[in-house]
Amino acid sequence: MNEISKNFQGAIDQVLRQAQEEFGAVRASRPSAAMLENIVVECYGQTLPLKHVATISVNPPRELIVEPWDKEILPIVLKAIEAVGAGLSARMESTGIRAFLPELSGERREELSKLIKKMSEETRIKIRQAREDANKRIETEHKAKTITDDGRFGLREEIQKITDKANEKIESLVASKIKEIQE
Repeated sequence: MNEISKNFQGAIDQVLRQAQEEFGAVRASRPSAAMLENIVVECYGQTLPLKHVATISVNPPRELIVEPWDKEILPIVLKAIEAVGAGLSARMESTGIRAFLPELSGERREELSKLIKKMSEETRIKIRQAREDANKRIETEHKAKTITDDGRFGLREEIQKITDKANEKIESLVASKIKEIQE
């Protein structure tokens, strides 16, 4: 595998990881720890993601339990969860916080499906930009005579195959997330 295609594959892997994280943060019918883990909490003189200061667990069917390691920051964590506006109703208890997810309405399900599709299109744009950058590098290398005509066409073909696989992966992520939302 050529350096250009290795770099391109790394960029695509990064884009796909980021898309999975973003899709995971979108609320579905059932709770997920990913919904809360990146909420920003200001404590100890720093701004930290919730997953760095607390344990987040799921209690089916529609409940998340957040247990900060330091019980003194319970009110701060509660405020951060409420400030997110994810439709959660949170209640502080002695050892942690219980966040309840209300049932999704049909209209809200459609809004979330549209949001997922919009996010997938933004991901596809990032993939196209990465492909364009890789193709520009291939052309630059070809003009500098470091790769042959056959090498150029082979690399372009390889880049396109990687792009197609990434787009298929995005499609499967979108389909599974929309199915999860519609449950």
